[in-house]
Amino acid sequence: MTILNTIELTHVTGGAAAASTSYDQFATGLKDSLRTQYKGLVCDGAGLKGGTEFASQVYGKNATDGDKIRASQMITKYCNGGTQLPAAAPAFPF
Repeated sequence: MTILNTIELTHVTGGAAAASTSYDQFATGLKDSLRTQYKGLVCDGAGLKGGTEFASQVYGKNATDGDKIRASQMITKYCNGGTQLPAAAPAFPF
């Protein structure tokens, strides 16, 4: 077995004394990730739900599928660009 002197010990990393992530840090990171995913899901749903109605308001009853798709994509992008969820969305549970 090798014996280490005090100077060599200052260069040792890892092991039981190594700084580790606390549960709170872990949970915060996980919640941030989930919050981003949740917002994406909500905004995709808002675009899907609102796209047809929005296209009909802009183009009337003759709105094409392409019009509806563009309207859906626009609503999704607008929602994702905001700092809050749509009012009708359930609050983030964490």
